[in-house]
Amino acid sequence: MDKRNNSGKNAANGKTGGTRKKVKKRGIDKNKLALTISFIMLLFIVGVMFLHGELLKFNEEGITPIDYVQAGDRDPVSGTDMNDNNPGKDKGDPYDTEKTDGNNQQVKDPDKPKTTKPSETNPPKPQDPYYEMINNSDRINVLCFGLADFLLADTIMLVSLDPDELTADVISIPRDTYFHTKGREEPYMKKINASYYGNNTVERTQNIMNTVSALMKMPIHYYVKVEYAGVVGIVDCIGGVEVDIPFDMDYDDPEADLHIHFKEGENQLLDGQASLEFLRFRMNNDGTHSDGDIGRIDRQQKFVKT
Repeated sequence: MDKRNNSGKNAANGKTGGTRKKVKKRGIDKNKLALTISFIMLLFIVGVMFLHGELLKFNEEGITPIDYVQAGDRDPVSGTDMNDNNPGKDKGDPYDTEKTDGNNQQVKDPDKPKTTKPSETNPPKPQDPYYEMINNSDRINVLCFGLADFLLADTIMLVSLDPDELTADVISIPRDTYFHTKGREEPYMKKINASYYGNNTVERTQNIMNTVSALMKMPIHYYVKVEYAGVVGIVDCIGGVEVDIPFDMDYDDPEADLHIHFKEGENQLLDGQASLEFLRFRMNNDGTHSDGDIGRIDRQQKFVKT
């Protein structure tokens, strides 16, 4: 009886050998912890380096980041009326001090004084406090746009990252926003979703960056271009996205092979293809919930926040 009582007392006081062994097993292996932390840090550093390298790739391809803004719109990069070898000749360049002799050789024009081009000097300091604030900001601005059929940028988001606060602000630009660029006079060309144009990918990307920068009066340092397959792949990679379907969605476009059918409900897990359909929805077949691009932007914003 005494042995059993002593054993019970020891167990109650947590003094049994079995209890001591369990405490020992629960101890932290400092070596393993250090290796784990080192491995996580290594992955983080490699990931940051990879992301940084991917974002900077466009510089190597000839696309110029816009790190300074001032009053006035930027001209398009491409144009059929420009001579690639000497654009200034076709435009009557006021800064050109050379003329051509009878042998088609360039000679100095003594009657024309040499003038320094604005691009050869430091850009003028803006007088407007807004431009001063924008240009002196440490924020990193990334243009994100999704391409639809016919090279139309139907989804445009300007993401502004605050490296000090580690926060991000996202501004969605409606695809039908009016923006007139010199030389593009057709009605459809005056919508901002048509600003992804040019002779090649570099020109097209530079043009949409210039256009959004001119519209928003903000620098654009990087860009992210996403196509339909990219949306599907990203969402599938993270295991889907949970969203609330605000109403029954039923839309069919046989020509585009687009069929959107969702039942109203909360917390529905969508895979990549279903997410793409949800993000593209603008109206039902019967005309209900025809909130167009503005309503779609609201759903896209909620999707990104999720």
